[in-house]
Amino acid sequence: MTAETNLQASRRLFEECMNQGDLELMEELCADDCVTHDPAEDDDVTGIEAHKERAAMYLAAMPDLEFTIEDQFGSRDRVVTRWTVRGTNTGELQGMPPSGHRIEIAGVTIDRFDGVGRIAEAWDYWDNFGFMRQLGLIPDMVVQSSEGEILR
Repeated sequence: MTAETNLQASRRLFEECMNQGDLELMEELCADDCVTHDPAEDDDVTGIEAHKERAAMYLAAMPDLEFTIEDQFGSRDRVVTRWTVRGTNTGELQGMPPSGHRIEIAGVTIDRFDGVGRIAEAWDYWDNFGFMRQLGLIPDMVVQSSEGEILR
């Protein structure tokens, strides 16, 4: 597959699967045994069904979730996408009640494609700390200057 074909597939994953909620499209875009490595997860996400469940969890927690692709480039079997995601937490997220908070975080995804043009492996790097802070799960840092002034 060409780098351009892979770029289009990565873009479709963000725009059609996540932004439009077409999770069945993952069966076309991803290899059956696709793996995502994400430092925010305890384990790798493996297989299409696990990827659909992960996406569905975020979409249920933030029905207005929307990814914006900021930059994207590819070479051979790799595509790098720098993105921003925005959404409002109106649903349960991993056992936590909705906060009602709006989030905006940045991240990067690196996709590796197999020989038939499907995503075989991905590495997600995103501002998990900022995500938790914006949901109200971690308080803002308060720093006091040597003069006693409160700095944030």
